[in-house]
Parts: sequence; structure tokens; C-alpha cells
Amino acid sequence: MVSLHGIDGCPETRSLLPKLPSLNNTYGAVLLGSYFGVMLYGFNMHQAYRYSRLFPGDHMYLKVLVVAVLILETFHTVLCMHMSYYYLASNYFDPIALLAGSWSIDLLPISAGVTIIACQTFFVRRVYLVGRRYKVLVGLVIALLFGELAFCAAATAEAFIQPTFAKYEHVTWLISVGFGMAVVADGILTTALIIALRKSRTGVRRTDSVIDVLVLYAITTGLLTSIFNTLAFMFALIEPSNLIYVGVNIVASKLYATSLFAA
Repeated sequence: MVSLHGIDGCPETRSLLPKLPSLNNTYGAVLLGSYFGVMLYGFNMHQAYRYSRLFPGDHMYLKVLVVAVLILETFHTVLCMHMSYYYLASNYFDPIALLAGSWSIDLLPISAGVTIIACQTFFVRRVYLVGRRYKVLVGLVIALLFGELAFCAAATAEAFIQPTFAKYEHVTWLISVGFGMAVVADGILTTALIIALRKSRTGVRRTDSVIDVLVLYAITTGLLTSIFNTLAFMFALIEPSNLIYVGVNIVASKLYATSLFAA
């Protein structure tokens, strides 16, 4: 049995081993995204637990939504864990396997798409209830969210059809368009919430202070999801040959659940 030390010190032995491509901007990016995603998943679980303890009398719709998002987040996390183990543990020394998709990475776009639309239903409902004069904007956001889901579904279907990542490169624009729609929906919802909250100012210092905090929170959460969605949009469009957009996509979908549970 040859030790690792013996291999490192023997150029002849190392030359016999197949050379693997650099994984830094492919599965390295997926692994980093999975790391941050799992951390956010743990934080989201904690937020959900606190919600169940602090607001037991909330409307049934909200309770069902929280449970549904937790299930979706758990499934998404399982996908991240499986694809990281599949590519970097089970098949780390199999170049052929590294070039083809697995069921977990193929399902990632639709998993993210469903999670995003589930979380955004809460904010769509909030905008509708805060200012019913925003019905047109609410309708536009709903159309954008269903469009985002449709493109994510198409991206997943193509992932199962295309046998390798190289052949999948020409359809990564589907992911770009989907996340582009999500960015526009985020912007509309955040702007509508800010305008509605600003118009709710009463002139009473204590009340206005609370409103200012809510406005700041709306800007922060909307900005975070928009930044990561924009990054996923850009990397899928200009760097389709690597998997950086997948790693960013993982974090982006988790941030939607984080913003929902913190709302």
C-alpha cells in the first residue's frame, strides 16, 4: 500500500494518476454555497422555533406557510448535501462523473423557484393588505413570480435532458431570466412596502420610530435577496461553464426564508 507521503514525493507515481481539472470554480463554489446554505438553514430553523413560541395565536395561513417553507428548505438542504457528497466524496476521482449532472443538482433550480414563490406570497399579501391601491403592482409581481417558477422548471427539465454540463451551458439563460424576474419582483415589493409605510407616518415620535425601523428592515431584506439574485443572474449569463451561479443560487434561496421568518 502506497502512502500519501510516498505519492507526493514520487513524480513517477503521480504521473500515472489521471489528471483532474481544477474544481475551484465548479464544485468548490457549490461546496462554499452549501456551507453558507446549511448555516442559514440552521438559523432559519431557530427563527421558526422562536416564531412558534412567540406567536402561537397567529392566523392559520401563516402557520401553514411557515411549515411549508421549512419543508421546502429541508428538501433544498438535502439536495445541497447530496450533491456535495456525490461529487466531492463518492466521485471525486471519477472525471466522467464530474462532467455529468446528478438528480440533486438537476432539481436545484425548481427547488429554489418553489421556495422563492412560497416566501414571496407573504410579502405580496402584506403589500395588498397595507395598500389596496397597489393591486396592479401586486398583479405584476404575481405574474413575475409565476414566470420565475416557469423558467426554473424549464431549467430543471433541461438539466435532466442534457447529459453533461457542457451541453447544459446553452440553456443557463433560463436560470438568468428566472432570477432576473425575481430581482424585479423584489424591487417592486420592497418599493411598495416602503411607500406604504412612509405614508403611514402619524407625526407621533414613538409610532414614526417604529415605522422607520420597518422601512429600514424592508430595505435591508429586499437588498440582500436582490444582490444575490443579481449575482446568480450575472454568473449564469456570463460564466455558464462554471458552477458559481449554483453556489450563489443556494445562498439566495435561503435568504428568502430568512427574510420571511424575520418578518
